[in-house]
Amino acid sequence: EDSILIAQVVQEQSPIHKELQTAVRHSLVYGLGSAAAKAIGFLMVPFYTHYLLPADYGVLEILDLTVSLFGMFLNMGITTALLQAHAAAKTTGEKKTAASTALVAVIATGLMTIFISLAVARPISSMLLGPNVPSRYLLLSLSAFALNYISNLPGTYVRALEKSGWFAMLEVSGMILALTLNIWFIAVLKLGLLGVLLSSVLTAAVQAVVLIGWMLSRVGISFCRSQLGQMISYGMPLILSNAALFTLNFSDRYFLQHFRSLSVVGLYAVGYKFGFMINYLLVLPFSSMWQARMYIVHQRQDHPKIFGQIFVFYSVLLIFAALALAMFSRELVRLTVDRKFSAAEPVIPIVAVAYAFC
Repeated sequence: EDSILIAQVVQEQSPIHKELQTAVRHSLVYGLGSAAAKAIGFLMVPFYTHYLLPADYGVLEILDLTVSLFGMFLNMGITTALLQAHAAAKTTGEKKTAASTALVAVIATGLMTIFISLAVARPISSMLLGPNVPSRYLLLSLSAFALNYISNLPGTYVRALEKSGWFAMLEVSGMILALTLNIWFIAVLKLGLLGVLLSSVLTAAVQAVVLIGWMLSRVGISFCRSQLGQMISYGMPLILSNAALFTLNFSDRYFLQHFRSLSVVGLYAVGYKFGFMINYLLVLPFSSMWQARMYIVHQRQDHPKIFGQIFVFYSVLLIFAALALAMFSRELVRLTVDRKFSAAEPVIPIVAVAYAFC
C-alpha cells in the first residue's frame, strides 16, 4: 500500500514539476533577452544623462505615457486575445486564420493612427506640453508608437508559438539598433531630444517591416470577421484593468508636471527607471511566458496545484529581488548617472518594492 501511495504522489507531482521546469526555462530565455536589452540600455544611462537635460527626460516621459495610454484603447486587448484564441484553436488552419485576422486589424488601425496624428499633433502637443515644445515631438512619438503597435502583434505570435529564443533575439536586436541610432543622432549630429525620437521611429519601422513579412510568410493573408469579433469581445474588458494599472503606476508624472515642472518629472523618471528594473528583469519575462502558457495549463485537471506552486515561486523571487535593489540603490545611482540627476535616488527603493507587491 505504501508503494502504491508513493507512486501516486510521484505521478501527481511529475506534471507539476514539468510545468515548473517549462515555466522557468521559457522565463529564463525571455529574461536573458530582456536583461541583455535593458543592460545595454542601462549602460547608456551615463551617456543620456550627459547629453540630455532633466527637462528633456520630462518631455520624453510625458510623451511616452500619453501614447501608451492611447495605445490601451487602440489595442482593444487584441494581443492578449490572440494568445487565448491561438491556444483554444483546435486545428493549425484555425490558428493561422486567427493570427492573420489579428494582424490585418492591427495594420489597419495602426496606419489610421499615423494619418490622424498628422492632423491632431499640433493642438494636442500645445495642450499637453505647452506652446514652447515643438509639436513634431508628439508627431514622431505617435508614429513610433503606431509602428511598434503593429510589430507587437507578430511578437505576440512568436510568444504564442513559445519561441522564446526568437523573441529574445528580436528584443535584443531592436535595442542594439535603437541605441546605435541614438549615439549617432545625439553625440555625432547633436540633435538632442529630436535624435531620440527619430531613432525610435526608424527602429520601429525596420522591426515592423521585418516582422510583418515573416508573419505573413507563415500564416498568409486571411480575415475572419467572427474570429475578430470574438477576440475583441474577449480583449475589450482588459482595457479597463489596463487603464486602472496605468493610472496606478504612471499618473504621478502628470501631477508632477502640473504642480512642479518637466525637470522634476525628468528626475523622477530616471529614479523610476532603476526601480522599474524589477519589471524588466522579472515581471515582463515571466508574463511573456505565462500569458501564453497559462491557457494551456488551465486545460489540465491539476491546474490549481500548478498555478499555486508557480505563484509561490514567483512571489519569493520578486520580493528577494526588490529588497536587493533597494539596498544597493545609492551605489547604483552614483555609478551610473550624471550628478544633475542624483536627486532621483530616493525614488528607487519605493518603486522596486511597490512593483514586487503589485
